[in-house]
Amino acid sequence: MTETNEKLAAIRHNMCVVRDQLSDEVDDAIQQAKDVVDWRNYVREHPLLTFGVASAVGFLLVPKRRQNITVLQADGADVRRALKEQRDADKPTLASMAVSALSALAFRKAMAIAQAKAETWLIPPQAQPRTAAPVTATAGSSPHTNGDHIRERRDH
Repeated sequence: MTETNEKLAAIRHNMCVVRDQLSDEVDDAIQQAKDVVDWRNYVREHPLLTFGVASAVGFLLVPKRRQNITVLQADGADVRRALKEQRDADKPTLASMAVSALSALAFRKAMAIAQAKAETWLIPPQAQPRTAAPVTATAGSSPHTNGDHIRERRDH
């Protein structure tokens, strides 16, 4: 009976140690995730690269200037026709909407890949969070207990 109690005490002690370590590792992982997402760190560490990327993104996102149509002499019919052509030209087509949606999806995927690569470059391998093995539960038990606590209470 005392051997069983000693084993239970050792298991409880090991569980406490694992919980403390897990808590510390989770806190470290949260801090590292915040550091990876915080853009200020990138600006501090790589100011010229950040400026170049921001300039390139701004150049690509700013729309081009439209050409102004100058009508020197026009009657009412010409003005109506020109306005109708302009309205028709401004309507997005199905193809342009599809290209826009696909380009947004491609951009998101590219950003996700770039973020994953940046994390592997910026976070040393020993500092990367470890993934725990999945806990499987059997019928009638939860993943955190195996029913021993019930038997233990009955023994006392």
